[in-house]
Amino acid sequence: MNAHDLRDRALDLAFAAGWGAINRLPERLAAAGFRAAADVAVRRESKGVRRLRVNLRRVVGPQCPEPEFDALIKSAMRSYCR
Repeated sequence: MNAHDLRDRALDLAFAAGWGAINRLPERLAAAGFRAAADVAVRRESKGVRRLRVNLRRVVGPQCPEPEFDALIKSAMRSYCR
């Protein structure tokens, strides 16, 4: 097994462990955690959020006011994380 395979296996195990832990949480608590993660990603303007902004701007057009567009981004990220 090479280093790339080991890394992939470690990521798979970490992902499985994370989902296992989340499945044991009450649904409301898990949902709140994912909402918070989405909000953090939006605030930090992660690479994925920047890509989402570009794509959604193409869909809604330049006439969408910035406050409304920001709310759309937040809602889209929360939906994605859900």
